[in-house]
Amino acid sequence: MKRNRTVRPNLPHHNFEAPYSRLLTLGLDDEPEAYKQIARSLAQADSDAGARRLLEIVLDESYAGYGADDSPAAARTDPRVFTRIHALRTLGQMGEAGRIGIEPLLPLLESEDDDLREDVPFYYMDMGEVAVEPLARVLADATAPTYMRSGAAESLAEIGEEYPDLRGRIVPLLEQ
Repeated sequence: MKRNRTVRPNLPHHNFEAPYSRLLTLGLDDEPEAYKQIARSLAQADSDAGARRLLEIVLDESYAGYGADDSPAAARTDPRVFTRIHALRTLGQMGEAGRIGIEPLLPLLESEDDDLREDVPFYYMDMGEVAVEPLARVLADATAPTYMRSGAAESLAEIGEEYPDLRGRIVPLLEQ
C-alpha cells in the first residue's frame, strides 16, 4: 500500500514574491538560464537588495526541514530542499553585488549539506579575484577545520581553472 505523501505548506518566512519564489520550485537540476534570468530581474530592481536577500536565503538552514520527515530518497523530491543551492548559484550571477557573500559564506565550505558544500567553490569561482584573499586566509589558518581548509583549496583551484591569469598567484597558495 502506497503512503499518500502530503506536501507541507511553505514556512511563513519562505513565502516569497517573484522572482525569489521561483527558487523554491527549481528542484535538484542545475538551471543556469533560470539563475541568469532571476539575477537580471533582481539587478533591474535593486542589485544590492537582491544580493542581500539571496544571501539570507543561502544562510537559512530551515529549508532542510521540508524533507525532514521523509526518507532520504523522498526528501530529495521536494524542490524546496534545494532552494539554498539555487539562491547560491543565483548570487554567483549577481556580479559585483554578489560579492556580499564572500566572507559570510566561508563557513559553508564545511557544511553538512553535501550538495551545498559542493557548490560553494563554484560561487567563489564566479566571484573571481576578489575571493582569492579570503580563501587564502582560510587555507593558511592551521586552526581552521580541515574540511573548511579543503573547501578553500578547492575554491582556489576552481578560480585558477576559470581565470588563467590568476594561476601564478593561486598555485603557490595551493603548494604551501
